[in-house]
Amino acid sequence: NAGTAKLTIIGLGFYQGQTATLTYTIKPQKFTQYDSIKVNGSYTYTGAAIKPDPASIDVTINKTTKTAKEWNIGYASDENSNTYDGIITSNSVDAGSASLEIKGQNNFDSSTSITGKYTIGKLDINSPNISVSNTQEMQVTGNPVEPTIEVKNTTNGVAFAKDRDYKVSYDDNTSVGRHTITITGSGNLTGTRTSTFKITERKMDNLTVTLAGFNTTKSSGTSASETTYTCKESDYSGTYTGVPIKPVFTLVDNSTGLTLEQSTDYQIPTYNSTNPGDGVITVAGAGKYSGSTIKIKFHINKKDISDSDISVSDIQPQYDGDGKFTGLKATVQNTFGNSPVTLSACDEKDKDQAESKGYDYYIKTESTGYAGQWKAVVYGLGKFYKGSKIVDFEI
Repeated sequence: NAGTAKLTIIGLGFYQGQTATLTYTIKPQKFTQYDSIKVNGSYTYTGAAIKPDPASIDVTINKTTKTAKEWNIGYASDENSNTYDGIITSNSVDAGSASLEIKGQNNFDSSTSITGKYTIGKLDINSPNISVSNTQEMQVTGNPVEPTIEVKNTTNGVAFAKDRDYKVSYDDNTSVGRHTITITGSGNLTGTRTSTFKITERKMDNLTVTLAGFNTTKSSGTSASETTYTCKESDYSGTYTGVPIKPVFTLVDNSTGLTLEQSTDYQIPTYNSTNPGDGVITVAGAGKYSGSTIKIKFHINKKDISDSDISVSDIQPQYDGDGKFTGLKATVQNTFGNSPVTLSACDEKDKDQAESKGYDYYIKTESTGYAGQWKAVVYGLGKFYKGSKIVDFEI
């Protein structure tokens, strides 16, 4: 081996029993232009640099061929190392021709090297160590959608790049339904592979809903069709009029920033918003939102009987058969609709049954039934009315 050698001379005859020792140097051998490298085996693109094992490299020196491992070259320090730091490669990632250089070490001069080439083949995209994953479900937008696709080498974790390593095409990526993704290798990958994904109708569960100019709060049930947007009573509330209350609302899709349009994106709303309590507007999706339904909820107040569109007229005293004053009778009407509606009266003693029996008011006075100017108080009650109104009348 290269290094310092030792020579011992043993005396004979007259010099019997005497020795002389000399040292000398064996210089490392220099590689020459006639030495060569041949890389055995085949290599396939992985996405990472490929460096051949010294055991797979035939090196011919002075017409003698051994593996780099047998020559003990190419390793970091010894043949038990797997780092192969003595091998320098270039263009060793992408498929095609790669270059190899082995620096001299051990018995070979480190100032010299030998070079060679080897081939990296394209990787078939259908290889068992290639995984393809993609978004399984997306909502329709009206424009082409592109699922997120990941093509990965499961052996080393390298992710391949779209357009550089593969190209993607779709049989349809606009309309609702299940569609096919075709992934075609390019550059370092070869072959064709398919996957599928589903385009669904857009759900109306990610909206910004304003009612009469006020924001609402979303609450969700077990499905998108149970999504409810509620306007706080302190922000907006309607008042009973006898007909459905239809406040203006807007729907904005948070994922697109677009305002939904009636007929195009949702059907004519259904209003369950006549009676006091919770008013509900049901909005069913249309077009790309078909199959999705939401509810917009707001509060409806009882009508205050003191309002100017409640009229009290024809107040008449009532007497029993003995001529004893028993109370008043009047005509009370709401006039806020297309035609006046007469309200239903009850005696004060029956006011607690107003909701169950459909009473709207009772009238009370301190009049004794004698001639003169008197005041009466009309009290709203039941499902639809509240408050009170003082009216003057004459007997």
